[in-house]
Amino acid sequence: MSAVIASLMVDVSAGLRVLRTRDGVPLTEEAIAERARNIVAGLVGNYRIERLDGVTFAREAPDFETEAIK
Repeated sequence: MSAVIASLMVDVSAGLRVLRTRDGVPLTEEAIAERARNIVAGLVGNYRIERLDGVTFAREAPDFETEAIK
């Protein structure tokens, strides 16, 4: 998984967690991960996404399923 996609997954997942904590929407971590994957797939499939902060990654991004969902 590319670093940009992993970063998007983390950001979108965090946004979905806001729905759960602030708005009380009943979402499990599994549902959040699934929805985040679908949202990111749609974004990446339709847009060219680049990081604006200029951050580069020295290594491959973490596997979202095991590390980024925490």
